[in-house]
Amino acid sequence: MSGVRIGRGRRLALLGICSLALIGFGADGASPEVTGARKLNGQIAFVASQGGKRQIFLADASGSGPTLLTSGESHRDPSWSADGARLAFSLGGAIQVSNADASGVLRLTRGRFDSDPSWSPDDSRIAFTRTTAGNQDIYLVDVAASRVARLTRAPARDQEAAWSPDATRIAFTSRRDGNWELYVMNADGSDQRRLTRTAAAEGVPTWSPDSRRIAFYRASKAGVDLYTIAAGGGGATRLTSDPANDYDPAWSPDGSSIAFVRDRGGTPRIYVMSARGGPTIRVAGPPGGSDYPSWQPLEPSPPPPPSRKLDAERPSR
Repeated sequence: MSGVRIGRGRRLALLGICSLALIGFGADGASPEVTGARKLNGQIAFVASQGGKRQIFLADASGSGPTLLTSGESHRDPSWSADGARLAFSLGGAIQVSNADASGVLRLTRGRFDSDPSWSPDDSRIAFTRTTAGNQDIYLVDVAASRVARLTRAPARDQEAAWSPDATRIAFTSRRDGNWELYVMNADGSDQRRLTRTAAAEGVPTWSPDSRRIAFYRASKAGVDLYTIAAGGGGATRLTSDPANDYDPAWSPDGSSIAFVRDRGGTPRIYVMSARGGPTIRVAGPPGGSDYPSWQPLEPSPPPPPSRKLDAERPSR
């Protein structure tokens, strides 16, 4: 199935894959892959149909929920800010942001086909995909001033930017070498390098919280599965090998788990598994399918101040 594309900005039909088997799911008992992460796991935002439109929902990773967050025109591509207080999304062809409860919506871009927002770790900028004249490139928008800057200028499509948590790099996908592959560049657009070199189609990169690994999907004749690769390149580690199609990975803020989409014969659902792979938990969603998961990072509560033990028997001077 080489060449088949499952991008965040669209969902193309998967060719040559049939007889998708149903599988069970259970508790995740595998050990985490990433340690020392600084954020706690919040809710998972995702997209599902509601009243004929695509809307953003929230659900707990444990499987409970969901809660409808948005209304009106279709919302796509939800992306949590690094502090977990705001959401970016695509609405009306533009990148817009809101508070975590969907209030205070602010339009940042004026493009007709802007998608795939990804916040910088300091929440000051958002990387996104802009489609113009049939081509796609990666841009940045300043959240406070709405100023837009272009990062890539390849004649082929560049899309699906993902900002590394250490703020130094942006991963993305491109067809500039004739096939959908993973690339990485510095946050200012310099030093654009190819990470993967396969006959398959790769997409939707997402960084581990420690910026050491990138999760992504790989679509080949064998199916669509999830993999991870070191941020500097090298061999990829396969996480899933199910007859269903697995894509759209989203790393948990604490690094222990990955949310993703599993499509069983045309009905995509959100699942969670260990960052090493293994058993899965299905996240509750409305009928009709769910996709575009994004995991909310939460700041740990500060420790209480140390208590002072007064020595009532100490004599005064």
